[in-house]
Amino acid sequence: MHTMQHFSPSETSAVTDDCLIAERFESVLLPESTIYCHPSRISNIYEPFVEEVRQPNAVMAADDINVRVAKTIVPGYHEIHDGGIKRKLKRLLHTVDRGKADDLGERLVFDARHSYNDNIAHLIHEHMVLLGYIKARLNYGSDDVIVLLNRDAPALAVKFFKQINYEVFLTDRRVSCNCLDIRIDETRHLLPFLAEIELSGWLAATPEKVFIPRKKSRRLKNEEAIFGTLKNLGYERFYFEDISMMEQWSIMRNAESVVAIHGAALGTLGFNVFRSPGKSLSLVELFSPGLVANVFRKYMAVLGGDWRGCRGKLTPDLIRDIDIDKIMKAHAFDDFELAPGVIERALAA
Repeated sequence: MHTMQHFSPSETSAVTDDCLIAERFESVLLPESTIYCHPSRISNIYEPFVEEVRQPNAVMAADDINVRVAKTIVPGYHEIHDGGIKRKLKRLLHTVDRGKADDLGERLVFDARHSYNDNIAHLIHEHMVLLGYIKARLNYGSDDVIVLLNRDAPALAVKFFKQINYEVFLTDRRVSCNCLDIRIDETRHLLPFLAEIELSGWLAATPEKVFIPRKKSRRLKNEEAIFGTLKNLGYERFYFEDISMMEQWSIMRNAESVVAIHGAALGTLGFNVFRSPGKSLSLVELFSPGLVANVFRKYMAVLGGDWRGCRGKLTPDLIRDIDIDKIMKAHAFDDFELAPGVIERALAA
C-alpha cells in the first residue's frame, strides 16, 4: 500500500528542479518461515537430525521516494568515490581535470556511478528498478534517459544497461545535464516496476523447476548428490556464469520453483514480474553457514512468492569466527556441504 503525489511531464512545461514525485511505500511483511539445517550432533549426539530454525515474522520498513529533475553539474566519479590508495591517486590526478565537465545539454541523465556495479543483483535493485519506476510514473524511458558510468566501469554494467536498451555515457568527469535525483533507501519496494522496462528476446521454453548452483565460490561440495536428488524431482540445472543475460532472465521469468545458492544471480528473481498471470514463485535458498541473510527473503515478500532456506554443514573454523564482529564474514564465500535430505524437507514443507 502506498500514497503518491506526482506531476506528469504533460503538466510541466519544462524540466525543472521542482519535486515531480513524492510517494510513500508502506512496510512489507516477511511472513514467518523456516531455515532447514544440515544434521549436526549439536541437535542429538547419537542421532543427528535436520534442525529447523524458525524465522519469525519480520518487516521491511516503509520508505518514501522523492524524484526531482535538476539542471546541474553532477560531481565527478572520483569526487564521489574516495577510498583506497589507487582511488586516492586517481582523485589526485583528477584534480588537474576538475574544472572540466562533459556537457550533455538538456539530456536527462541517470547517474549510476555511485554504486558497486560489478554485481547483477545491485544493478537490478539499485538501478533498473529506479528506471522502471521513472518509466511508470513520468513516462521517461530508454529513449529519454542516458545512464552515466565511470570510464573504467565493469564490463557487466555496460552490458547490462545496453541489454535493457539504455544509452551509456562513460566518464569520470563532472557532467552538465538535467539530472534525475531519486531519493529512496529501500529500493526493493520498487521491484514490481521492473515490468515497466521494455525487453525483447525472451526465451519462451525454459523449465518451471530450476536448480542454480555456483562455479567459482560458495560452491556445494556434494553438488552431484544434490543434483541427483533434484533431478529425480524434475529440476534442471543451470550455471548462470555460463549463459547469456537474456537466458538467465528468461529462466527466472518462467520459473515456478527455484532451488539456488545465495548470491548475486538471485537478483534475477525480479524478472518473475514478467511471468504469465496466475503463476506463482517459490524459492528454496541454499546458504553456506558463513553467510545467512534475508536479502532474497525480502525479494520474495515484495514479489508475493514463497521462501524457505537451507543451511549447510557447520565447520570448526566457522564456529570459531562467526560471532566475532571484525571477522564475522570471513567464511562468507566458503564452499559447503549440504545433505540432500535437507532440501527434500524444505521442498516438502
